[in-house]
Amino acid sequence: MNRNSRKEELLRAASLVVARSGPATLTLDAVAAEAGVSKGGVLYHFPTKEGLILAMIEGEISTFEKLVEEGVAADSRAPGAFARAYVRATVAGMSGNGDGGFCGVAAAFANDEAILARYREQTAAWRARFLSDGLTPGKAEAIRIAADGLWYAAVIGAALPDVEGLIAFEAELLSLAGVGKRKNTKVKA
Repeated sequence: MNRNSRKEELLRAASLVVARSGPATLTLDAVAAEAGVSKGGVLYHFPTKEGLILAMIEGEISTFEKLVEEGVAADSRAPGAFARAYVRATVAGMSGNGDGGFCGVAAAFANDEAILARYREQTAAWRARFLSDGLTPGKAEAIRIAADGLWYAAVIGAALPDVEGLIAFEAELLSLAGVGKRKNTKVKA
């Protein structure tokens, strides 16, 4: 297996550990056990737990950004194309259509306040995009904070809507962003 493939496998294993057992259980030993490798194999790619968590966050941001950019590219209506794509990517992540969740962020919340700096930097960039998306500032902030609140709730283990609730949530936010019903997106049960 090449080095990048092993690294991706370890990141998936780390996300599974957090998703299955909670962020406080993330250890290099737990990742090694989940991936079926030695702790040394994990240390080769991630010399510290903080490095592993930062790599998780970077990967999660990259995946989310890709989903959002694909959504923006597919939405020719302005204003609000970014807001609609952000809402759809958020709901897709909660409903199982996204690639993973934000397990790295959850791990950072539980393990190291300082490592959240990278994530805060990214959320500031997303906020700037919302505010320049052509919606009123109030609508842009309401949509962003509601969408972010959905996955923050997931990160802390709060009650989440069922499938019908997710569809209704998404429809309300998309309505605020200037479009009604969802298009070509399936929500898994």
